Amino acid sequence: MDEIKDSYNWRSVIAYGTFEEVSNEETRENLLTKLYSRLSHMTPVESRLVKGSKGTIVFRIKVEEVTGVGEE
Repeated sequence: MDEIKDSYNWRSVIAYGTFEEVSNEETRENLLTKLYSRLSHMTPVESRLVKGSKGTIVFRIKVEEVTGVGEE
């Protein structure tokens, strides 16, 4: 993740962890519902959950380490 204000004010962060695909249908739908509610700038087509839809891969990363640098 990067945040850049200008050449002298920036930070960069990298998170290391384990990738895990969410395959449980109920958990997938709960996570997608929460995600779509937070991303209101998406178009209606992108932000609509279709019950039983298998087209979207849902995953999470279990963060084990975070490192970063910056300048201010």
